[in-house]
Amino acid sequence: MDKRVERVPLAEVSASNVLSQPVTISSSKRKLEVYDGEETPVKKVKVVDQVAIRDVATVPEYSTDIFKNLFKSEEDTIPSHNYLLDEKSEYHIRANMRAILVDWLVDVHRNFKCLPETLLLAINILDRVLSSTKVSVSKLQLVVVTSLFIACKYEEVKLPKIANFAYITDGAATVEDIREAEFNILETLRFNINWPNPLNFLRRLSQIDDYNYELRDIAKFVLEFIMCTHYFVNYKPSFLSAMAIYLSKRICNDESSNHNEGILTTWSATHTEYSGGINPNNDPKFNDSLNVLIDEFKQPSNSTKSLLAKYKANTYHGMFFRVQDWCLNYI
Repeated sequence: MDKRVERVPLAEVSASNVLSQPVTISSSKRKLEVYDGEETPVKKVKVVDQVAIRDVATVPEYSTDIFKNLFKSEEDTIPSHNYLLDEKSEYHIRANMRAILVDWLVDVHRNFKCLPETLLLAINILDRVLSSTKVSVSKLQLVVVTSLFIACKYEEVKLPKIANFAYITDGAATVEDIREAEFNILETLRFNINWPNPLNFLRRLSQIDDYNYELRDIAKFVLEFIMCTHYFVNYKPSFLSAMAIYLSKRICNDESSNHNEGILTTWSATHTEYSGGINPNNDPKFNDSLNVLIDEFKQPSNSTKSLLAKYKANTYHGMFFRVQDWCLNYI
């Protein structure tokens, strides 16, 4: 049989003759090459990305370019200042007020069974709004629930109904209130909610440690705790993720029977590269921030009952107690 396929003019194409045409499919296999610093015709893939090369969702061929873009967009999607610590700010509110709002947000997020990314994005939206807009006390709950509503639209596959968001406020906000607040918030943020979620950086860093699940589970809790803490509202997401991973590595290392062995014991040059240039060994800001975080674990400045109850439960294997015990023994 002649394997050549003749071209068929468009006018002659029909269901019958298309089905009757012989078809040949030629495939060219292109092997992905490990990045070796040299120019190659094939898209370069770094050695660490080889771990996930069979998972198409990680798109290892484009990971480097994607994260370069995420690093560039960090400054545009964080509060310009810490409106909680800066008492001279015209938008200043007390830290314990924000703690009440965030704690309620954590509880609602848990009731709706939303993704972790949704919670973190909702907190980011809330902080960006409160750091740039005067909001009366009576409208704070509306801003919180609307921030979660917007985050759900961005992150969730199955969005809870808007009536559920109104119902959860127990009469403090109606459906129409949420719709109006949604427009006002998006206008305030110039419709830019493309915040580089710190969970993306966290997963990227955990890839270096061969996706150690114990390490990543601790880091996820630490990251969520950081986001609920008022000291870090204007920090870059990549910085927060590096703090979470580094503290988790310290905890896992100290709990290990072989402290001098294993992949979790060191912060490598690859960690520094993937975190955006952070090296805990010679970064005073990083170490000062880490000490503040450890002190918060020892004795939280503000009440976050819903968050702590969540991670004290058996569902998360009492994760809070594990991290707090390490921090209490840290010198």
